[in-house]
Amino acid sequence: MKGHAGFSGKSFSSKAGIYIVVLSHMNSNTFYILISVRTREGFESFGKYKLGNNRKTATAIFRQLKGSPDLDQTMLTMELEETVNGLPVNLQMLACTLEELAHNTKIIVKETFKLLNLKGTK
Repeated sequence: MKGHAGFSGKSFSSKAGIYIVVLSHMNSNTFYILISVRTREGFESFGKYKLGNNRKTATAIFRQLKGSPDLDQTMLTMELEETVNGLPVNLQMLACTLEELAHNTKIIVKETFKLLNLKGTK
């Protein structure tokens, strides 16, 4: 049985006729770009772009983004994150201005459009 969100499992019927589904997460890591803003309590994430399961592609997209690795005085950040066995792992982080965030969003949307709509059309 193949389910949603990368889960697969087996279905068993009990003596009482109740179906029990055992799910296990497949070994597929997913890459995201998170957008965060600085608050009094620290950084708060408010946006998340899913980049898919390909590390090379996700890294190539993140390398196109404008920003600085200096996070000391920034109000906005963009973070490349990989989900490994359901747990988030921070790979890279950029500080950015509002203008850079707008530019970066345009790049992410354009590249995501290509990934989703131009697969295998070379």
